[in-house]
Amino acid sequence: MHTAKGLTLIELLLSLALLGILSALALPSYRQLIQTQSADRLRDDLFADLSFARSQALSLGLPVAVCTSTNLFITDPSSLTCLNPGTDWSAGWMIFIDVNNDKNHQSNEPLLSVYEDSPGDVLIRFNRTQAITFDRRGRANAASFYLCRQDIEYVQRIAVSLQGRIRYAAIEDDCE
Repeated sequence: MHTAKGLTLIELLLSLALLGILSALALPSYRQLIQTQSADRLRDDLFADLSFARSQALSLGLPVAVCTSTNLFITDPSSLTCLNPGTDWSAGWMIFIDVNNDKNHQSNEPLLSVYEDSPGDVLIRFNRTQAITFDRRGRANAASFYLCRQDIEYVQRIAVSLQGRIRYAAIEDDCE
């Protein structure tokens, strides 16, 4: 006698319904994971750029500044200027050799890097009003960056010490 192998239509429909229910339950957690990963990437990029600026200051023996700007998407990099006061860094930042040590980019100061890939839903707050500058010995003005994302209650902090050391730090307050 020959028996049929496979699923019946009812078994297939029940399997698809169960798969749909499990997918609907998992989707919010997956969406939050993607949002957290996006904010973590931005935090890590900022950390890496601050470390790059410090290493360039040490290796070149010149002051290197990092600041935010509103016009990062222009084609002529010599016309980039720092936004002062620049407490909101959500638009991105630039790194340059600050020859005259005025914490503002001039056309004769070499631009080392521009970061303009910041996702619009992550707020970056800086607790100073001017650029952060690393001197030729790698020291900096002490500062903190707060990265916030309100919809998933994400708050991270990057701290820069007077010695220029950059680290992830405990959260003392929120971004409000």
